[in-house]
Amino acid sequence: MLVGIIIFLLLVTIYLKYVEIYSFWRKKGVIGPTPYPFVGNYAPFIFGRLSEADLLRKIYEQYPNERFVGMYKGVRPVLLLRDPELIKLVMVKDFKYFSDRCIEKTLQLAKSVFTLKGNEEWHAKRKLMTPLYTSSKLSKILPCIQKSADNYAKYVNYLIDNNIDHEIHNLQSKFMLQNVGILTFGVEIDPFFGDNELETALIETTINPHLINSPLHIANYVCPSLLKMLAPLFRIIYLRRLMSFGHYITSLINKPRDGNDMSHIFLNHMVNLKSRDEKVLNSKLHAIVNNTDIIEQTLTIALASYETPSILSGMILHELALHQEIQEKCYQEITSVFDKHNGQLSLQALSEMKYLDMVYEEALRLHPMSHVLDRRPTAKYTLPDTNLTVDKNVFIFIPTHGLQLDPKYYKDPCKFDPDRFLPENKDKITSYTYLPFGFGPRACLGIRASKVLVLSNISLFLKRFKVSPSSKTKAVLKLDPKRLLTTVPLGGIWMKIEHRN
Repeated sequence: MLVGIIIFLLLVTIYLKYVEIYSFWRKKGVIGPTPYPFVGNYAPFIFGRLSEADLLRKIYEQYPNERFVGMYKGVRPVLLLRDPELIKLVMVKDFKYFSDRCIEKTLQLAKSVFTLKGNEEWHAKRKLMTPLYTSSKLSKILPCIQKSADNYAKYVNYLIDNNIDHEIHNLQSKFMLQNVGILTFGVEIDPFFGDNELETALIETTINPHLINSPLHIANYVCPSLLKMLAPLFRIIYLRRLMSFGHYITSLINKPRDGNDMSHIFLNHMVNLKSRDEKVLNSKLHAIVNNTDIIEQTLTIALASYETPSILSGMILHELALHQEIQEKCYQEITSVFDKHNGQLSLQALSEMKYLDMVYEEALRLHPMSHVLDRRPTAKYTLPDTNLTVDKNVFIFIPTHGLQLDPKYYKDPCKFDPDRFLPENKDKITSYTYLPFGFGPRACLGIRASKVLVLSNISLFLKRFKVSPSSKTKAVLKLDPKRLLTTVPLGGIWMKIEHRN
C-alpha cells in the first residue's frame, strides 16, 4: 500500500513538472504545436521517421502568419524564427546578445571554433584561422585540386569501363577526401584504389552513427541535466574514439618540415602558430595553440572540407542529371573558360564561370547543407515590436529549409532554376531568406574555401563526364533522419555517368 502511494505521488510529481515545462510558451502567449511528454515536438526525429530538416520545415509551414513559433526540443523550449527582420536582429544587428550556439560542448569537439561560446576565446581562435582563407592561400590549393581531379578521373573511367554502378555521394567523398589529405594534412592518400588510415579515423571518429550517439543525443533532448552529470563519462568515451585520429595528427605534427612554402596547408598553419607560441589578444583572453587545439581544430576543418562539399557536389550533379539543358549550358561555359586559360584551374577561371556559380547558389537554396542555424541569448532579450522577452539560454532556431523553400519568397520554390541568381534577379531576393552558410560574425568561416572546392570539382568533372538519370535515380531525395549535422539523402544519390566525346 505504502509503495503504491509513493509511486503514485512520484508519477504526480513528474506529471506536474512536465506540465510546468510545457507551459513555457503558453504563458508567454507564443503559438506553437502541442508537445508530447519527454520528447516535446521531436518525436518524429527521435524515432527516426523524419530528418530534423524536414521536421523544422513542417513546423515552419504550419504557421504561415506567425513571426515566430514556440516549440520544444525534448524538454528544451525553442523559439523558431520565421520573420527575416527578426533573423537579421539575431544574426547581425544584435549579435552581441546572440553570440553563442546551442551545441553542447559536453558532446565532443569541446575546443572547436564551431562549438565554442562566442566569447574572447572563440573570437581569438577564429582570428587565428582566418588567414587561411585569403585569395593568395586559396590560389595555392588549386593545383592540388587539379591533380586530385586527374586521379579521380582515372577512377571514374575504371567504373564506366567496367560497368560498375556507383553512388555519387560516395564517389564525391573520395575526391574530397583526397583533397582533405593534401590541403588539411599535407599528405597524399589514395582513397580510390587503396585502404587509407585517414578515412577510417575521420569517419569512425565523428561522421558514422555510433552506439553512443543515439542515447547521448536523446538524453540531450529529454533530460539535459542528466547529460551534464554524465558528461565526464561521455567525454572519456569520445576521447577514446578520438585517440586513433589524435595519434595520426600527432605523428604529422612532429613530422620534420622542409623549407617549402606550405602555409596554405591547415595543419602546417596551426603547427607554425604553436611553434611561435603565437598569442592573439582579444579583450582579456589569449588564444594559445597546443596539441589538443590542433587536433580538434584540424578535425573540424577536415570534416567541413570533406562532408559538406561532397554532399553538395552530389546534389548539384543530381540536379544536372535531371536537367540536361542546364547541364549542357554549364558544360559549354566550362569548356570555353578552360580553353581560354589553357586548361588550368585558377580563381580567375572560376570567377568567369558565371552560370556554374548560379547553379551552385540554386543548389544551396534547394538543398541547404545546414538545416538549422542556432543561437541562444546570453541575457534576457525583448524582441522589438513584440511583447516577447526571450530568456537567457533559450534556444533560437532559424530553419533554412523552411525559409528557402517558402513560396512567399521564391516563386515555384521546389523548382531547380539557376536564373533566380541572375544579377537582375538576385537583388530581388528578400534579405535573410537565403542563409545556406549563416550570416553575420558567426557565419561559416570556410564559405569561400568550400565554394572553391565544389566549383573546382564540378567544373573538372563536367569537363570529362556527363550525368543522366539511371533506374535508381529519385526525382525527390528524402533526407536521412539518422544524420545529425548535415543533410544527407537517404539511400544515396544514384545516376548514370558517361564519357564526354
